[in-house]
Amino acid sequence: TNVLSLDVFRVLNKTPEVLDIFYEEITQRLETSKNSKSFTAQLQLASDKVRRVMDSARSLFRSITPQTPKEHVELVARDFSYGLATSFAASLLLEEVALSPVPDTAASVAIIFINEYVR
Repeated sequence: TNVLSLDVFRVLNKTPEVLDIFYEEITQRLETSKNSKSFTAQLQLASDKVRRVMDSARSLFRSITPQTPKEHVELVARDFSYGLATSFAASLLLEEVALSPVPDTAASVAIIFINEYVR
C-alpha cells in the first residue's frame, strides 16, 4: 500500500488541480447531505470531521516541495492516501442520507463509519 500511496503523490504532483477537483466533489456531497430533512447535529459533527481531514490533506500536499526529504514523504504518504479514500467514502455515505428512502439507517451507517475510520 505504500507504493500505491506514493503513486498518489506522483499523480498529484503532475496534475495538482486534481486534488482541488476531488475536494470540490466531496464538498458538494457534504452540502447535499446538509440539505436533508434528516440532517442532525451528529451528522454535522461527522461532516465537519470529513472536511477537517480533507483540509489537512490539502494543506499537507501543498506543504510538500521538491526539497522535502523523501523519507518524510514516504512517512506521510499512507496516511494522506487513507485520508483521501476514507473522506470520499464518508462523503458518499453522508450524501446517501439525503437520497435514501430510509435516511435514519443511512445516517447511522455514515456516523458509525466516520467515527470508526475517518481520522
